[in-house]
Amino acid sequence: MNLLDMILQEKRGLLLTPVIDQYLTDREIKKGEYVHKKKSFGPSWICNPCLRYCWYAFHRTKGEPHPIDLVKILDIGNAMHNLVESWVSGSKKLLGANFVLENDDYNLRGKPDLLFITNNNKPAIGEVKSAASFKFKNTSVSILNYPNDDHVVQLNLYMYMFNEKLKKEGEVLGIKEPILTGCIYYLNKVFFTTGNKYVRINKIDAITDKEHIVNYNQDIIDATLAKIRVLQKNISSNSIPDRLFEKTSKDCKRCCFNKICWES
Repeated sequence: MNLLDMILQEKRGLLLTPVIDQYLTDREIKKGEYVHKKKSFGPSWICNPCLRYCWYAFHRTKGEPHPIDLVKILDIGNAMHNLVESWVSGSKKLLGANFVLENDDYNLRGKPDLLFITNNNKPAIGEVKSAASFKFKNTSVSILNYPNDDHVVQLNLYMYMFNEKLKKEGEVLGIKEPILTGCIYYLNKVFFTTGNKYVRINKIDAITDKEHIVNYNQDIIDATLAKIRVLQKNISSNSIPDRLFEKTSKDCKRCCFNKICWES
């Protein structure tokens, strides 16, 4: 029995849910069929500590489809990105959203979420991230005090790519000065899955959003570019990097390349 049959069997008797689940299942199966003509390193995944994962991502390897429940959560996150973009656009301070940045020197390609003008009339790049409600509490995985390290690397790479493009062209999307400060804007998913009113009525101690300012850090850039140079050597010699984690580790179990990695 395939995944779709199992979903339809489980949801028997329902009307809308099977329609949605079938669409999402088909979409997940087809994901990865489109491949950008030029293989490149992506700021959103090059921060992954496992070089083997980065190898597969660079080669656009088709990973295992996400479970449907996870797909719905990810789609909610994308919808939240669009909402924030509409807020900034409404403020008339949005210069660009999901625009392509490329750096040929290191074969980097990515799309920052937002390029905007602050209330101090300074250009900034913003990354929007949705997070589970438990990350807005004082726990070991909280993002209240510090942003996620991977997100900091991603944002720094966008600033680096923007500034390098600026050096060559003199102006990018109307900006003529380098961007040395950006932000990571986290939104709490609980307000989009239960509704603000429900949260308030039940007196859940929840925070709607949290912003972290990130300054350009050359050390982060140097370390990431060094990692890319190592990967470039692996790719040139067609030598797949070693695995960083054990098969039974949490990192491996939740990796979309788990099956092809351990069967190869």
